Order: sequence, then C-alpha cells, then structure tokens
Amino acid sequence: MTTLVLIMTLLLAQTASQQALAAAESAYERGDYPACLAQLDAVEKDERPSPRTQSIRALALNQLQRPLEAYRSVRLYLRLTEGHRLESNSAHADLVALGATLRARLEAELASKREALTTRGDAQTLADERAAEQRFASTARERQQAFDAEVSALRRKKILDDAAGARRERDAERAACASDGSCP
Repeated sequence: MTTLVLIMTLLLAQTASQQALAAAESAYERGDYPACLAQLDAVEKDERPSPRTQSIRALALNQLQRPLEAYRSVRLYLRLTEGHRLESNSAHADLVALGATLRARLEAELASKREALTTRGDAQTLADERAAEQRFASTARERQQAFDAEVSALRRKKILDDAAGARRERDAERAACASDGSCP
C-alpha cells in the first residue's frame, strides 16, 4: 500500500510539473513572459533545472530585457547539455547564438560603465589636482609673503644697525676730537 501511495504521489507531482511546463511554454508563446517565469519557478520548485526549463527561461528573460539573468540561464542550459551532441539542433544553435549575443552585450555595458567610472574618476582626479595646486599656490604665496616680510625686517634691522653703527662712529670721532681738541 505504501509503495502504491508513493508511486501515485510521484505521478501526480510529475503531472503537475508537466502541466506547469506546458503552461510556461503557452505563456511564452502568448508573450506573457512574467507568467512564463512564474510557471518555470513552479516547475523548478519540484524538479531540478532542466535544459528545457533553462532554455525557455533564457528566452523569456531576454524578452524582458534582463540580459544578465538570461545569460546565466543560457550558461546553465549549456552546462546541462554538455556532452550531448546537439550541434545539428537549431534550437540549441539559437541558444548558443543568444548566449554569445548576451555576453557581447554585457561586456559592452561593462566596458561602458568602466569608461564612465574612469571618466568620472579622471574628472575627480583633475579636480583633486587643481585643488592641490591651489593649496600649494596659496601656501607658496603665504611662504613668499612670510619670506618677504622677514627680508624686509632684516633690511630694516640692518639699516637701523648701520645707522646706529654710523652714529656710534660719529660719536666716537666727536669724543676723540673733543678729548684731543682737534675738532673743527
């Protein structure tokens, strides 16, 4: 009795999966891609992914403009069919071509994003360099002003020291002159 229940359960589950797969195919043919994906999810809830479910999933995802997910489904399809001689199968050839197209599209999008980041990064680097130049120029001006102020202070001190020295010499000459009476 237990064996009979198990067999019946398996047959019912298999029938439910087959019905869900048929519903997925029908939804795809109608262009109802979200319903197709929902039916495929129902199939794969009870069964492991198969080449058939992955091929339909890849096509539906491609129609929904979800290239990364579609490419993943194509890759899974190719892994599941690895070792099978499907080169002459036109549906297989179409999926291989779709995989190549999706890969090229994804690589182009990635290159475009990298370029945008590089451009944005270059612009940021340029802005950073300009800011550093301005800081350096500002610092250089401040240093030059400080140097000029120090030089001016030293010149004033030298002038004052020279004047003081000249005054001391004059005072010394006057004192010498007054002491020996040779002043004019």
